[in-house]
Amino acid sequence: ASGNGTTIFVFKNVSFSSNVLDLLTESARIGGFTISKQTYVGMGSIVQTIDGVTNENPGRGWQYYVNGTYGQVAADKTQLSGGEVVNWKFITLQGN
Repeated sequence: ASGNGTTIFVFKNVSFSSNVLDLLTESARIGGFTISKQTYVGMGSIVQTIDGVTNENPGRGWQYYVNGTYGQVAADKTQLSGGEVVNWKFITLQGN
C-alpha cells in the first residue's frame, strides 16, 4: 500500500528468522526489493538502504521497532523468538 509518500509492505508468517536483519533480508527476497547494509566491527550491521531509499547523513534514516519498541542496537544484534511484529521506518534519527 502507498500514499502520502509512504510505502508499506506487510509480510505475515515469514519463515522464522533469528534476528531483525535476517527477517528484513527474507522479506526483501519475498517482496522483490533490495536492501544494503554496512557492518561495523563490534557494533553490528546497520541498514543503509531499503527499496532504493538511502539513509541521509546527518538527518533521516532507517530504524526498526520490535513490537512497538525502538531498536537500540544493530539489526543483526536483536534476536527474535517468533511472533514479533517488526516495523521499519524512515525517520529523523535520534540525536539529529
